[in-house]
Amino acid sequence: MNIRTFALGLCLAVLPLSAFAHKGGHSDDDKPLAKTCEQLANSQRYAIDPAYPEIKALKAKCDAKKKTSPKPEEAPVKQP
Repeated sequence: MNIRTFALGLCLAVLPLSAFAHKGGHSDDDKPLAKTCEQLANSQRYAIDPAYPEIKALKAKCDAKKKTSPKPEEAPVKQP
């Protein structure tokens, strides 16, 4: 085994360790993930980072729910 192969292998082995270098890199790690639309609206208590796939899916679901539900002022008025 020549030194170049060994050095390249060592560099590739050490490369993923840089992702773990900063403990507590995310400020919202201590917050629980939001599970409902109401929790998603409360960013002080729940993690709402769209980098999480669960949060991204919940946000899409809540946005779709908002678009399909009629607003109170847009509700149809009954005609006598």
